[in-house]
Amino acid sequence: MSSNPADTNPQVDFKTSVCGLTMRNPIVLASGTFGYGSEIAPCFKGMSLEQVGGISLKGIFWEPRRGNNTPRIAETAAGLLNAIGLEGVGTVAMVEEVLPQLQPKPCTLFINVCGTSIDEYQRIIAYLNEKAPEAWDAIELNISCPNLTCGGLEFGVTAEAAAQVTKASVEAAGNHPIFVKLAPMVANLAEIALAVVEAGAQGLSLVNTYPGMAIDLEKRKPVLAKTYGGLSGPAIKPLALRAVHLVHRALVKAGRNDVDIIGMGGITNGRDALEFLLAGAAAVSLGTVNFLRPFAYRDVLAEMEELMCKRYGQSCNARDLTPDGWSGAIIG
Repeated sequence: MSSNPADTNPQVDFKTSVCGLTMRNPIVLASGTFGYGSEIAPCFKGMSLEQVGGISLKGIFWEPRRGNNTPRIAETAAGLLNAIGLEGVGTVAMVEEVLPQLQPKPCTLFINVCGTSIDEYQRIIAYLNEKAPEAWDAIELNISCPNLTCGGLEFGVTAEAAAQVTKASVEAAGNHPIFVKLAPMVANLAEIALAVVEAGAQGLSLVNTYPGMAIDLEKRKPVLAKTYGGLSGPAIKPLALRAVHLVHRALVKAGRNDVDIIGMGGITNGRDALEFLLAGAAAVSLGTVNFLRPFAYRDVLAEMEELMCKRYGQSCNARDLTPDGWSGAIIG
């Protein structure tokens, strides 16, 4: 297998288009797992954002945010619990300090936007669009964080609320596509997905973390200061895969094949990534695995290449994977 994605077999075409954004490969680094991108070069020798398709930057509110008290991360048997609380630099610092360090853009840049009100979402996106419209590519609208005491999650649990915040955000985003990051633990995920698409979302990010907790037997108290956190990692992969397939199938039945999904949740290798593409994702996002193996994206791409060439012939495109050839995702 190739050790560097830049050296992959030219017969495997990893280039993909997601909501009109051309990415060199379908790998996105998930929000919160690689900071604001500029931290990569000084920390990891040989790593570059030019080797991935995109990065979703650490989430921002309008004002800087400290996040939750510690401890706010706990390992589990097959994943990670986090209750970070969306610590971030705020919108003005994003424009004045973060984005200038990422120019020229090394890959597709998604800005993860959070809020406690519709007005806050709209204000953040309008400011980004006014002050630095060329410095970023798309918004990942976070309406599904389970680790806040106010805002965020409320917008992701009903179709009506999700559609309202999406519509306002789309109006503020100009020509930039909006990807809505959806909460998995809702009554009807497909209904909410279709509602935000009807409200103007061009893409979806599926899925955010699942709520969970851990208990310290010695201290007889929750491990996390906030008691509950969001579970990510391999433990949630089957659940996330189902969510992607469920929503993709609903989009196809509604005639909305133009909407792209970025699939995420427990992806650790190339086989996992291909499963998400088969389920209907146009690209995949790596999250928890980055904490264990910062160069995991290289291994994922290399294993994807090996499996694609072995199982589907010498001419293949990651975007068009099916069990019998290269003509689209599984619908049934």
